Amino acid sequence: MFWIGVSMANPSASAQEGSRIFILEVPQSGLLCGYTTEREWAKIPQEKNPTFVAVVDSTSGIVSSILVERLTEDTAIYDEYSIDRNGNVRQLKRKLDVIPDRITREETWTIRGGSAVKTSESWMEYKTHRPIDPDKDLADLGKTPIMLRARDFPFSLLVADRHPERWLGGTRCVPGNMDKLEWTQK
Repeated sequence: MFWIGVSMANPSASAQEGSRIFILEVPQSGLLCGYTTEREWAKIPQEKNPTFVAVVDSTSGIVSSILVERLTEDTAIYDEYSIDRNGNVRQLKRKLDVIPDRITREETWTIRGGSAVKTSESWMEYKTHRPIDPDKDLADLGKTPIMLRARDFPFSLLVADRHPERWLGGTRCVPGNMDKLEWTQK
C-alpha cells in the first residue's frame, strides 16, 4: 500500500489539532471510505490496491490540503490541492509519471476568478529529473478535471465532517465513486 508508512494524526486528538483522513474508493460496493487510523487503513487487503486514493489534511476541522493519487498499470497522477479557509482551491500541483516512457510532467495551476490557470509546466526524465522537451504523444495524458472547491470532490461528505475522530472504528463510508475525477474525452 502506498500510504501505510505515512504518519497518522492521533485519532483521539481534538478537532482543534491537525488531522488526516485517508480515502479509498471501493468500486465493488460503490462506496468511498475514509480512515482516520493507520490500523484501520492497514486492514485493506493488499491484493485490492485501489485505483484512487485521497489524503485530506485538516486543522481545527478546516480542510487545508487534499492529495489525490490515481494509479494505472503504467501511469501515476498526483494532484496536490491547497485549500483556503473558505473551502476554495488556491493552487493545484499535478505530477504525472509515465513509467514505460520514463517521463515525468509537473504542472502548477492557480485558481483565478473561478478558473484554473496553468502557471508552470516542466517535462523531465522519470528517475534523473533531467529536463526534456515536451512529448507531443503524451500531451493529453493525465488531463483530468481540476476541482475548484473542497465541496466539488466526490468524497466531500467525508471532508465536510469536522469530527472524523468520532467515526466508529476510525472508518466512515458513503455512497459514491471517483468518476468525477477521471478524464473523459469529449
